[in-house]
Order: sequence, then structure tokens, then C-alpha cells
Amino acid sequence: MATIIQTTDTHVSTSPAYTLNPGDYFYQVAGINLTTTDGSLPAILATGNGTVDIHGTVFSPNVAIGGPLTAVIVASGADVTGGSTGLQTLNTNTQSHYAINGSLTGGTYGLNSSGSNILYLHVGATGIVTGLDSNGINLNHDIVYASIDGSVSGVLGIGQSSTNGFFVLNMTAGAKATATSSYGISFANSGYLAINGQAAGTTGINSTTSQQVTITVGTSGSVAGSWVDGIAFMSQSATIAINGDVNGSFNGLAGGASMGTSSIAVGADGFVSGGYYGIRVDNNATVSVAGTVSGINSWGIQTGTYSEAGEIYVHDGGLVTGGGGSSGGAVRTRGTHVITNDGTISSTDGVGVLADGAGYLLNTGIISGSTVGILYTDTFSTSDVLTTVNTGTISGGPNPLIAVGPNFFAYDAAGSIGTDRFINEGDIIGDVRLGQHAGSNFVNAGTLTGSVYLGAGGQVANSALGTVSGMMVGGTGDDAIVGGQNGGLLLGNAGNDLIYANPTQAAADNHATATLAGGTGTNALYGGGGFNVFVGGDTNGGYNQIWGGASGMSGLSLDFSNNTITFASLNPGQSVYVDLLNGHNAYINSGPNQSGIYVYEDSIINVPNVIGSSSGDVIIADNGIDRIQGNGGADALYAGTGLSSQDTFVYTSYADSNLNTGYDTIVGFKLGIDKIDLSALFTDGSHLAISTAGTSNTLYIEVTPGTFNPATDLALIVNATTNLGLTAVDFIF
Repeated sequence: MATIIQTTDTHVSTSPAYTLNPGDYFYQVAGINLTTTDGSLPAILATGNGTVDIHGTVFSPNVAIGGPLTAVIVASGADVTGGSTGLQTLNTNTQSHYAINGSLTGGTYGLNSSGSNILYLHVGATGIVTGLDSNGINLNHDIVYASIDGSVSGVLGIGQSSTNGFFVLNMTAGAKATATSSYGISFANSGYLAINGQAAGTTGINSTTSQQVTITVGTSGSVAGSWVDGIAFMSQSATIAINGDVNGSFNGLAGGASMGTSSIAVGADGFVSGGYYGIRVDNNATVSVAGTVSGINSWGIQTGTYSEAGEIYVHDGGLVTGGGGSSGGAVRTRGTHVITNDGTISSTDGVGVLADGAGYLLNTGIISGSTVGILYTDTFSTSDVLTTVNTGTISGGPNPLIAVGPNFFAYDAAGSIGTDRFINEGDIIGDVRLGQHAGSNFVNAGTLTGSVYLGAGGQVANSALGTVSGMMVGGTGDDAIVGGQNGGLLLGNAGNDLIYANPTQAAADNHATATLAGGTGTNALYGGGGFNVFVGGDTNGGYNQIWGGASGMSGLSLDFSNNTITFASLNPGQSVYVDLLNGHNAYINSGPNQSGIYVYEDSIINVPNVIGSSSGDVIIADNGIDRIQGNGGADALYAGTGLSSQDTFVYTSYADSNLNTGYDTIVGFKLGIDKIDLSALFTDGSHLAISTAGTSNTLYIEVTPGTFNPATDLALIVNATTNLGLTAVDFIF
């Protein structure tokens, strides 16, 4: 073992200039130059495990320093340049140590080192390693511990190609690994990377191993992919923490081997962005976001395949955005999944969340989409269940492709064959539409600014503890619908449905008005303590069982006067026969003025108010307090006869009863007790023309006082129980 010290400039035409025997130590004094013009061998050639310590300049047209070396030092201010490679080693010793604090340059590789040993590599803050036509640093060691404080550049920045062992890389703040047309950093074995500097290339960091990979991008770290991905990996077990910036032209972060597991965390200072996907992971992935993730033209986050699972956690302050119109949005999961959002998931050009497969979604933050807030599209398993719990805000924007409701959906599962269970205790802005599987349900204890649409197979929508500004509409199965605290329209549609309106004291306190329409089938319609309007005669072969509920409204009588049944929506030409006295039933007649065939449609209990059809109806009051509105046509209206009977006959239009279209006959009118309500006509006693003959009263309400017009003036016959004649006390103006 010898020590060789170069103290004077050396210029030789034949290489090597110096040959090191095993164990030799070569030291070049600062300011000294070593140059060879013959590139057949390295300028400094090691034949064994030697040490090279450079403080001056070394140049060779091929390899500047080569051979098996235990240690290499390129001091600050030193310059090692090879026309092919600056430093090239093939090591057989147990471990090697390279410290690059000066400049190391190669026409192909700056540093090209291989061996089955352990390599410790340090590029200091003043170190510069450059590979002009290939890698700045090219490694093929089983085990590498690399620390980069300086700059590494090449067609590929840093490459580790061994598939055995592991690769540890630490880049400090200010360090750079840059590539002109390939990867900033690429490695093929298990690895741990801590990036606090800058890694940039067509892909910033590329990992091709299926082994364990851990990548941390610190707050001062930056990873950029100018052509493809910021970070790309194929590991079956990856742990990636982003506290700095990761950007990719296509994906910010992408990868994940099939049947593997990935854990990705974006810290509060982290920012991940991709031209298409922000984060795309195709295996069992857990993604945690406290910072920002953005997918500009596709998805902010996409996890899983149809056979994989995914978990996504967006923390308070976290933001996930994405776009792409009909093919993009903020978050997409495939396979079994869990999504927990305490932050913001938002797309201004697509879906907020697209869930394809079984899973659980908990939202305490904000989920919004310009097309749909949450879209559930499970198409491959009827056994899948998606459970959504919202205590935050979910909203959906206009979508011209959906042709129901007002054309925007906060939650839409119409394309799903799985079961969806949706519990809302927060705010929903936009419609809710359940899927096509029996047992799907929506429970609303918050606010829904929109409507609810049920799907196939028999489903439940319950808003007893919440409010719905729009409609609650059943599907094609046997549904159960419970209305909200603000009433609204409750429509059963097809199937045998159960509908319950105004079930709570809160609804009564709100004086809520609900409209209950069973639709086709045999339906049970229940009214609660608010105002209940039952739509009769629409069962198409079935019938409605109708129960009015007692009023719970303060300031109003605590009786059943809050319940009304209406037949105003019957088809023109149909008429109705309603008997509140004996059978408590309603029959729809296929012809006008009871001229066709009767069909039993409604069983009526505790509903004292009736609105007829546009044709001639028969309506029989019971012996309580009733309110009867015949509507158009020549109606026969029968007052009650009991001691407590008090009936009001209501006219809201001059066309309700006249000589041209048919006039009404009121039978059994109790003078001084029953009333004729004309308040909707904004008229007074001067417009009345009354002719009395015994108990029969002919009544005209003239549009112009003193001028009778049979085409425009209201006309009716009032048959009273006494012959005293109608007086002002019998009218309500």
C-alpha cells in the first residue's frame, strides 16, 4: 500500500497517467492539473480498492478516474472531466465512499458506479455532477446511501438500476436532480427518498420496483414532470408523504401495482397537481389530504380498480379539485372504498365525487360539482352498498344531460344497481336521486334545497326531521315517503306506496302545507298536524286509503279542518262522486256529469274539505264542519244534516258555475249556518242577484252589478232547508 501525491502538473499522451495498486492512496494537491490525451485507459486507474483524493483538475478524453475504489473525494473547487465518464467504478469491496464537493463531468455519465457492495455517496453543497448524454449519476449497487446537497444533471438525473437491496436518497434544501429528457430520479429497488430539494425531468421521480418504497417531499421540496408524471411508482407497498410541491404534465402522482397497498399523505403545506390526474393510484390506496390536490383536465384523485379498494381522507383545510366535463371531477373511487371529507372536494367542470363500488362516504365539509355533487355508478354487483352520511354541504350544478327535475343533482345514483343509503344532517343544494336497487333509502334530518327521486324496487325517503324545498317522488316500486317539516309535494308514482306528511310537531309549528299524491297502485296516504292536501282519483286501477291527521297548529282549531282532498287534476271529461257521510269513499266517473262508468278510487277518513273536478261532480258532506269546492261543471253539492253540521261552499272563479258551462246545485243549505265563500272573487253584496221561491234560491254573482251575462257571471241553485231565503249572513266576501 503506497501514498501517491501529485504536486506538479502532469500531461501525458499515454494513459493511465497514474496506476494505483490495491490499497494505494492518491492525493492531488490543489491547483495541480492532470491531463491525458490518450483515452484508452483512465487518467487515474485503480487496480484494487484504492482511494483517490482530487483537489485540482483531472481530464481524460474517455474516463477520468476508473477502477475499483474504496473512497473517492472531489474537493470543492476541483474539476474532474471525462469525455465519456468522469468517475467510473466497479467495486468488489465491502463498502465504498464517494464525496463530491467539486465538479464531476462526463460526456456520457458524470458518475457511473456498480457493485454488489454498499455505496455511500455524498454530493456536497458545492458539488456539481453532470452527464451530458446520459445520467448525471448512474448506479447499480445493491445498497446505496446517497445524500445530495448540490446539483446533479443529465439526460437522466440520478438513476439506480439494481433490483436487489435498497436505495436511500436524501436531498436537502437547495439540492437539484434535473433531467433534460428523462427522469429526474429513477430507481428499481426498494427505496427511501427524502426530497427537500428539486427533482425535475419528463417525470420527476420514477420507481419501477414492486418492492417497498417510501418517498417524502419536504416543505422545501419540489418534484416536477414536464412531460408525464411528477412521481410515478409501481410498488406493491408504497408510502408517500407530500409536504412540498409535486407537479406533472399528465399526473401529479401516479402508480401502484395491482393487489398492492399504497399510503399517500398530502400535508397542510403540500400541493399536488397534474394536467389530467392529481393523484392516480390503481391499488388498495389510502390517500390523506390536508393540503391541495388538483387534476386540471380529469380527476383530482382516482383510486382503485374494480377489484381493489381505496380510502380517501380530506382533512379540515384540505382541498381536492378536478375537472374535465363529462369525464372528470374532483374524486373518483373504484372498488370498495371509504371517503371521509372534512375539507373541500370541488369541481367547477365535472363531478364532485364519483363512487363506483361498495363503500362509505362521510362528509362534514363541502362536496360540490358543476354536474353532480356525488355520482354513484355501481354497475357490476347488486350486493354492493354505498352509505353516505352528510353533516356538511353537498351541492350539484346544472347538468343538461339529466332530463328530470330542475336538471341538477347533489346526489345521483340512477345508474347504479347497488344499494345506496344516504343520511343527511347537513345541507344539500340540488336534487337527490336514488338508484335501481330495492332497499335504497334517503333519511333527511337537515335541509335539502331540491327534490328527492326514488328508483326501482321499493325504497324509502324520510324527511321527518328535515326540510325539502322541492318534491319527494317515488319510483317504480312500493315506496315509503315521509315528508319534511316544511310540507311540499309527496308523489308516490308507480307501485303500492305509503306516504306520510307533516308527521312532527315542528311541521305543525311551521304551518306546513303538504300535497300527497299516491300515483298508480294501492296507496296509503297519511296526513299529520300541518295542512294536508290529498290528490284523489289518480290510482289507475288501484285505490288510495286516505287518513287525515288532527291539526297541531297553534292558533287553529285542533280538529281535522286542516285536511283537504282534491280532484282538480282529473282528466277533462272525468267527474267524481264523493261521499263523506256514509261510505267515506270517492268514485271516479269516466264521463262528465256522472255519465260514464264508476271506479272506486279513494277511501277517505277525517278529511272534511273537498275540491272537485272540472266536470259535474257529486259531493256529499258529512255531519261535521266541511268545506266544499265543486270547481267547474254542473256540480251537485249536498250539505250535512247533523246538529253540529256547518258547511262552507267555496267559489274561486266565475267559471266554476254558470249558465253556459253548467251551474251548481247546493242541496240542504242551512240558512244562517252554512256559508257561500266568494272571497276569492273580490266581490260584495252589490254584485248579488237572488230570487227565492220557497226553499229554492236562484243566485247570480254578477261581474258588473245590475248587468247579467250568462257567459261570465256565476250562477247556482241553492236549495235550503227553510224558506226564509238567502241573506248577507250566508256569504263570505
